[in-house]
Amino acid sequence: PAGTRWVDAHVVQSKGIQHEYSSNIVAQYIIHVGHAKFISKSDGERSLLALKRAAVSEVRRAGWGISVTLEESPVGDPQKNGYIERAIWEIQSLTRVLIHRTGELHGTNFQAGHPLVVWAVRYASQLLNRFRRSGDDGRTVFERRKSWPYRRWLPEFCELVMFLTVADG
Repeated sequence: PAGTRWVDAHVVQSKGIQHEYSSNIVAQYIIHVGHAKFISKSDGERSLLALKRAAVSEVRRAGWGISVTLEESPVGDPQKNGYIERAIWEIQSLTRVLIHRTGELHGTNFQAGHPLVVWAVRYASQLLNRFRRSGDDGRTVFERRKSWPYRRWLPEFCELVMFLTVADG
């Protein structure tokens, strides 16, 4: 498959362009990727098309000179978006695991609107990019994008991390 298959997940208030945050986050992602050419794939659902167009307008308005190509598959044809459908399923599953484990760790339940749930969605996509190995070449998405494996130690999600700053001098 072409590209790195990097996946980034964010919680938004609604599908489409009802809230400016949605298009801002997509535009920021396109810019953050750092490529001169970017292909945005989705199905042909009207709300997604409007969101993609709004994000591309923001990228162009920002003047980054990024060429963005919009590609759509037929609405209701999940086979055309198989990789994305699978990624959504994996992010949802890992998010549930992270939230459940955090509840056990801290002895509480977190409801859907809690900020930790929002962060868990983002963190789940980051974990998958760094540690899920592909059947194609046995490398992670992080390895394909950066050319080396992710080697840093990560604390458990929502684990208390204490640190001491060192004074200059």
